[in-house]
Amino acid sequence: MKGRRINVRGTVSSLTYPAEGPGPNLDVIVTVGESDRLLLRFLGRRDMGCLSIGSVVRVRGALSESGGSFAVINPEITVLPAQGA
Repeated sequence: MKGRRINVRGTVSSLTYPAEGPGPNLDVIVTVGESDRLLLRFLGRRDMGCLSIGSVVRVRGALSESGGSFAVINPEITVLPAQGA
């Protein structure tokens, strides 16, 4: 499964901002489907103003697995219009 390209839609459920210091990484958890969670890690980013809790996004990138968790490093994302808007 490692390195497999994915293209999924999900909802941002968590944003973890980096502490001050070198090597910032912004971590975003996206819920896909009813309960699957996917970590998006943006290397070198302290913030991503287009994202907030509840944002619906399309995620494209290479899937990695570590310790039973799935992650995509520096994915391509598209913020989608809110449903009902």
